[in-house]
Amino acid sequence: MYTILIIDDDLDYQYLLARLLELQGFKVYETSNPLDAMPVIQKENIDLIAMELKNTYLNGSHLMDWLNEANLNIPILIITAINYKEAQVMAKELKSKYILQKPSYKSKIMDKINKILKQ
Repeated sequence: MYTILIIDDDLDYQYLLARLLELQGFKVYETSNPLDAMPVIQKENIDLIAMELKNTYLNGSHLMDWLNEANLNIPILIITAINYKEAQVMAKELKSKYILQKPSYKSKIMDKINKILKQ
């Protein structure tokens, strides 16, 4: 069973994504604040992080910097409502290869997540 951490300050989206993933058999942790994600990452065996870059509490880049400094090679799927080109630039700067635009169909979300986890 894969474990996914969702970090999104849009609580409705976070809830829906978590339920979708749980129905597909994933173990899911959720938080709206990237700072709250750090202890979860240290304690649990996280296989994938799905996160929004633009966050009310803390920009997602801070978490990604922390992951890089800690040498944690957890794949990050950026799920964002910002402009795709802007998201691509930010993802490249933060060394993340995976972007998904909000809103997305559940089949597209699952395809992307399954593809990342199989690598």
